[in-house]
Amino acid sequence: LSPEEKERIFLILSKLKVFEICKEYLGKNLITYSNVYNYLGKKISNDSSWQPHHDSKMNRLKIYIWMSKKNHETHPLYYSKGSHKKIKTWKNYQETRFPKSKLKFEKIFGDTGDIIIFDTHGIHSNFKTSQIPRECLIITLESYGFLSRINIKTEKGIQELKRIDGEVFNH
Repeated sequence: LSPEEKERIFLILSKLKVFEICKEYLGKNLITYSNVYNYLGKKISNDSSWQPHHDSKMNRLKIYIWMSKKNHETHPLYYSKGSHKKIKTWKNYQETRFPKSKLKFEKIFGDTGDIIIFDTHGIHSNFKTSQIPRECLIITLESYGFLSRINIKTEKGIQELKRIDGEVFNH
């Protein structure tokens, strides 16, 4: 998203008190990054993010603003309820992927303008088998601080913030 588009969207979400919910969950010290317009086209896939996984960044939130009309033939957001509460460890990227999982997933189909907030530490996504496009705006929020993945008072934390092209969230 351009800085102007992002600012307009952030103001609307702020007025709707969406960020208050996020701060109640993550705390008041937040960063934001990977704020994108996401278009899921006709490609079918079961690789990488198109398989059950968690994002290995501890608790962080993604806010989906659904742009497409509700369509039960498109690819929904899949989420395994309660999986965000389980401690998951990993030694490598593959340990964050669950291609043969027997977990039960909720299928979440948004409609134009719906706002869906979820913790990416929970196991989400699933194989993309639909060729019907889906469009969402996606905003990512993560806490920062002494006991967080990113501590912006350290050189390592500042480098990580730069690496992810993040910024301190001030809404």
